[in-house]
Amino acid sequence: MERKEVIATVTSKGQMTVPVAIRERLGVRDGGRVLLEVAPDGTVTVRALKYPTVASLVGAGNPLGRKFSDMELKRIAREARAEDIAKRKL
Repeated sequence: MERKEVIATVTSKGQMTVPVAIRERLGVRDGGRVLLEVAPDGTVTVRALKYPTVASLVGAGNPLGRKFSDMELKRIAREARAEDIAKRKL
């Protein structure tokens, strides 16, 4: 995968528009959600949320027709936790 760097500007409200090239690369559409992960060294990773929230999965009856691995369930839970923490900080 080719490395791509794109500059974005942060507004006075702390908002940033994700450039089209990045949204397309991540497969994120309007209303889509991304997860920002900050490593101890300050490196920030941005990735599209692959799954809906944990709450939205309740009662879904496994519409994907397969079982989730422990790793996938942990990732869903981490993403939901990150969203919850972000909402509380606003």
